[in-house]
Amino acid sequence: MPLSQKEKRLIIGNTLLILAVVVFRAWIVQRPGHHVYHGFLSMAYLALYLEWLLSIRRRFLQKDMRKHLRFAAVLMIYWIIVRFIKYDIVPGDALLGRYIWYSYYIPIILIPLQFFLSTLYVGKTDRSDISRKWLYLYIPAGIIMGGILTNDLHQRAFRFRLGFDGWNVDYTHGPFYFAAVWMIVGCMTGILVIVFRTCIRHHFLKYCLLPLADLGIGVLYFYLYTNLSEEKSVLQMGLELPEFTCLMLIGFWECLVFTRLIPSNRNHEVFFQAASIHAGLTDTSFTVQMSASTGITPSPEEIRASVEAPFLMEGGNTLLKACPVSGGIFYWMEDISQLNRLNRELEETADYLSEEHAVLEETTKLEESRKRTAQQSRLYDQITKSIQEQLQEVEEILNHLPEEEETFRKVFEYAGILGAYIKRRSNLLLLAGGGEEISSGELSLSVRESLEYVKLLDIPCRSDMEDGHVLSAGLALFLYELFEEILEASLPDADGVLVSLKVMSGLLIFYMETGSPTDQPNIRRFEKAVRRLGGKLVAEYADGAESITFTMDHAQSGEAKEGAIMTKS
Repeated sequence: MPLSQKEKRLIIGNTLLILAVVVFRAWIVQRPGHHVYHGFLSMAYLALYLEWLLSIRRRFLQKDMRKHLRFAAVLMIYWIIVRFIKYDIVPGDALLGRYIWYSYYIPIILIPLQFFLSTLYVGKTDRSDISRKWLYLYIPAGIIMGGILTNDLHQRAFRFRLGFDGWNVDYTHGPFYFAAVWMIVGCMTGILVIVFRTCIRHHFLKYCLLPLADLGIGVLYFYLYTNLSEEKSVLQMGLELPEFTCLMLIGFWECLVFTRLIPSNRNHEVFFQAASIHAGLTDTSFTVQMSASTGITPSPEEIRASVEAPFLMEGGNTLLKACPVSGGIFYWMEDISQLNRLNRELEETADYLSEEHAVLEETTKLEESRKRTAQQSRLYDQITKSIQEQLQEVEEILNHLPEEEETFRKVFEYAGILGAYIKRRSNLLLLAGGGEEISSGELSLSVRESLEYVKLLDIPCRSDMEDGHVLSAGLALFLYELFEEILEASLPDADGVLVSLKVMSGLLIFYMETGSPTDQPNIRRFEKAVRRLGGKLVAEYADGAESITFTMDHAQSGEAKEGAIMTKS
């Protein structure tokens, strides 16, 4: 990705500042009293490190990478500050100066380690993570730093030949020092291996040239810096080891950014121009700073409204959304014309289905009404057919009423018996039409009402029918019809009527006895209904009395349906 004009100006400005500091320091270090200028020169480097520290958060995407880089930048600032304190504030042979010298190795060891841990993210996405095992490198680093900081106790890092009074004059290196060197060399080697391996894996080996050139300059500097000549070269006078090491590592990392080995949050203008989405960035006053090359640019008022809730544009076919980001507002637009079209189609479909539902509902209501009417008509026809014989008898009586008062009374009382049966039979049929079960109490009421009219004929009557039993509609209608058949056959000469209904040991028993009946009932016409109910019907005649007994298993009585018996059909 090419450098933007802002990045070019920043790189040129920082490079010129570094060159100016190097030249000025190389010139001033040869002059008496040059130490007074070290603070101003250190401030220049501190400004560069601080600028890089502040840019890390907004430029790099990986969270853990930013953490390691920020720690490295803080260590650079620390290194410059303690170096300035040691050489320009604290006397050269002071105890504090020696411990400040020991503390140099905190940034010397940790800065390469932080860059090594950061390099583990090279070639990975912003959501990738590294193994937590790499953090164990802090253990040897901590041991080495602890050994150097406690050198006064054991002198395993620096051995002072002249004692502590000449510690900064003549000394040799110990195992902790060499361990620190190997730690640094190991981290730098690991950085090279990871970068080179990533370039090979992703087939852009040419991108290695720029970061390798930066490290090559560093190798050349270290070679010249470690020249055994006692006099400092011009390079050493202009650029000391701490400043050059920090600048080299920062330059190496920026080379990884510019060669796209590390994703960076930069060059938004190019991104917006190349992107196919309609988006942009504004400042805090909602003034657009960057936007896509295609599409419309919303006004500040529209962007401000979209922060609170999505804002409709262009007749409702474009949805503007926005969210606050660091330093401004990010907005984007979505084309919802297709969604609007689908919504319209769904609304039309919903209206059509609603109309269809209304039609179907009306059709269902009409069908239910037709079925209900047909059922009622069938039930009324069934009632009329069931009581047709009694209706004809009543009509015949009414058409031929006798003139004698006593005969008129008896005929009318008999008509009352027929009327009670017609009424109660119709009521039972209506109950049967509403369900498949009738309580024995309803049957008992029907029998008792009929017997009340029989008593008007001065015939003793008794009803002993148990309530609380549930009968099938067919069984209840059958029993009442059987009762009426026996009753009509026994009149008008019967001298007593007894009716009982009991359930004993799971057996339903209907018993009816008449004394001196006028005629014998025609029970043969009930044979088909009896077989269908699974019961038994027995008639006995003795000593001028007639008894009819119907028995059946009460458990089977629930299986008899309303239409199981229509004996007079």
